[in-house]
Amino acid sequence: GTWQLYLMNTFEDRAPERLADLGVEAQHPSWSPDGTRLAYSRRSPVTGEWEVWILTVASQASERVTEGLFPVFSPDGDKLVFQRHRARDAEWFSIWTVDLNGTHEQEIVSGPDWGAVNPDWSPDGGWIVFNSVSKSPHTRADTSLGDDIWCVRRDGTSLRRLTFQRTPEWNPTWAVDGRIFFNATDEN
Repeated sequence: GTWQLYLMNTFEDRAPERLADLGVEAQHPSWSPDGTRLAYSRRSPVTGEWEVWILTVASQASERVTEGLFPVFSPDGDKLVFQRHRARDAEWFSIWTVDLNGTHEQEIVSGPDWGAVNPDWSPDGGWIVFNSVSKSPHTRADTSLGDDIWCVRRDGTSLRRLTFQRTPEWNPTWAVDGRIFFNATDEN
């Protein structure tokens, strides 16, 4: 099979319900703040590239927003943050924001020889957290190691490194209480 989007009620003992038969791979759904829409990644049947789409849950209607992966709605619901292959270097990803109608795309974080992936918004929408790929000194020396968690203001300023371990850290999520949760590999 292919990756698809499903919805389930955690308070009922029913099988998950498939959302819209998209006919293509779809992944990483992210709820809008009002709970009526999902932003998600969908593979184009024409180009094979990943795209950002928004699905209105009630009508099952979807609209394409832009190219990219792992979209997340801003807390005020007016923008998406996502990752995209850099046009100048397809090996690396950078972090972007875009209005819901696909306008005002802005590259927020990129590096000449490292990548930025897995973005998420702070609860107030002022910051974006992400994990880097091959940015930290220890990962440049040993490419078998993971990288660190970083944050940046939504306008791309004030880049800050949050973790300094030699082990992989990825998939940061900003909780409503301000804590940042992420996956990590034990150093032992």
